Amino acid sequence: MKTIIFLLLTTISITSFSQTKFEKGYLINNNGQRINCYIKDNDWKNNPTEVKFRVGESGETKIADLKNTKAFGIENKVAYTRAVVDIDYSSSDVSTLSRKREPELKTDTVFLKILVKGKASLFYYENSNLIRYFYSTSDSPIEQLIYKEYIKGDKGILKNRDFTAQLWKNVRCPSTSINIIKTIRYNAKDLVEYFRNYNECVNKAYTDYTKSKKKKLFSLTITPGIEMATMSIDSRETNLIDVDFGSKFNYRIGLELNMLLPFNHNKWSIFMEPTYQHYSGHEVIERTYYLPRDVDAEYKSLEIPMGLKYSFQLNKKSFLFLRGGMVVDIPFNSTITYTNKDRLYKILSGNSFIVGIGLRHNRFSSEFRYYGNRDILSSSMSWDTKYSKLSFILGYRIL
Repeated sequence: MKTIIFLLLTTISITSFSQTKFEKGYLINNNGQRINCYIKDNDWKNNPTEVKFRVGESGETKIADLKNTKAFGIENKVAYTRAVVDIDYSSSDVSTLSRKREPELKTDTVFLKILVKGKASLFYYENSNLIRYFYSTSDSPIEQLIYKEYIKGDKGILKNRDFTAQLWKNVRCPSTSINIIKTIRYNAKDLVEYFRNYNECVNKAYTDYTKSKKKKLFSLTITPGIEMATMSIDSRETNLIDVDFGSKFNYRIGLELNMLLPFNHNKWSIFMEPTYQHYSGHEVIERTYYLPRDVDAEYKSLEIPMGLKYSFQLNKKSFLFLRGGMVVDIPFNSTITYTNKDRLYKILSGNSFIVGIGLRHNRFSSEFRYYGNRDILSSSMSWDTKYSKLSFILGYRIL
């Protein structure tokens, strides 16, 4: 298993590197000169401090950073501009919230992501858990839209929503009421809509960089398959009998819910896959000091694999994917019985891990998946039990 996990992690590392492409874009240097080039698109979650670029597709790879670059962008995707701004670095963690209402500003030079560019422009900055929005108008430079959560005595957590006052004073149509501005939340959806409406109201051309085509974030796939499972019971007491049921083929059926994560070109996703699985085993144990004894295993359960999935594109319609995670197992009507129910043990399964590799083409997929050992008699101190399996799973995306 260590070898399998190592190979999966190595494949992820190699494919992560190979699938990040150089795409058509531009740079603007300190002299204001625009350079058409190819930029390495990392689909940045955090605002970058530098980017790699090539003047030609096969040219030398160079670095553009905050010292030598005023702005850069990738055609029809994203644009960043350099700005010297005051950023509020107050923590948003409830356990470390500030007791001051005023923002804790620090001057920094950063690349800001442009969300809307027009007579009034909106910008975005993210670094780990820190998310801030900035704005500018044709009459004013870039500054932060102020929003801060803080603690005030017995009143608990309060909110400084000064950004609404900034919008009321500097970015407002004559027809915009104070009640409308009061309802705006400090998030991309509300702010982008507000700046878009403002630019349309003042009849000025603008560019909305958030309107690029987005992938559907959720998918639902039906996942039938066959499994080769092994079950064994080892006794910790000399008067009990060990049983090895060997390898048996069984069936399974599941429904996978997959949610794409909005960074790194949606290569990463979170999955959860409720699955019905069934295993039956029968063994006859013969010993010179025991009468022959039949042992039956009947194991039915609802498995819920969950974890992370990584996909990378092979061609326009085909993807290779890798997954890893854990399995929560919920058995029902599951027992191990020795000879005519003179001893019956209820299966109370433990959890385990999974690793898998598969191929997806359009709506169809196939996958090999390994389920690690789980203890199927976790409530018993007399047994050391093992259950593991290798699955071949077909998939059809229904949503």
